[in-house]
Amino acid sequence: MAECNHHYSIPSGKFRFCLRCRKVIEKVEVEEGVLEMPPRIFEIDERLWAERSPWSLMPFQIVQKFDWYISMIGVDEFLIMPIKRGGVNVSFSARRLSGSGNKYHYQTGVKKVYFLSDDRMVHDPIILCEGVADAAYCSQIGSSVGVLGSYYDGSLDELLGNRNVAIIFDCDGAGLVSAMRIATHIQKIAKSCRVVVLPNKKDPTDLPLDELKERINA
Repeated sequence: MAECNHHYSIPSGKFRFCLRCRKVIEKVEVEEGVLEMPPRIFEIDERLWAERSPWSLMPFQIVQKFDWYISMIGVDEFLIMPIKRGGVNVSFSARRLSGSGNKYHYQTGVKKVYFLSDDRMVHDPIILCEGVADAAYCSQIGSSVGVLGSYYDGSLDELLGNRNVAIIFDCDGAGLVSAMRIATHIQKIAKSCRVVVLPNKKDPTDLPLDELKERINA
């Protein structure tokens, strides 16, 4: 096996445990730009998705379109949602399917890369969401971005410039504050920008597609 960069590691007490080389490591030294994807344990078919999907309204076609699969992180199962550029994996978001702990897992030591539903963002409107799953779901309405949290760093301004942008974050206090903060920036470069408010404590994936589309296009 080639020398391991410990990209694919998880916390283990005061140390970290590398799932690739199986070593306990004191400090993670990560080579910039190296991506270690979780192994493909289970491919997802329509029957498995109906049984295991964390989102009841998420269609199987989304799994196929964005190449989602199931892997293991430690002893727990995770849904792996690759983030691609030009068809090449550059990062991923992992959604826990079993066990307890944080709902999401991200690769250690890798600079955050935003999820884009299509590289050129050609479909109007462009929809900014918090997570990959939200953005994937909203891609049925327009081009979408998952910012993997609540912070936008301006790196997509060239794609968003002079476009119609809808920001649709989770409907809680933190989500609405973040959406308004990002809108303040986007309004300076976009053709139009609006914050879409969802029903109380709802995520985009909680709404039927027709209702979500109506709110985005209102």
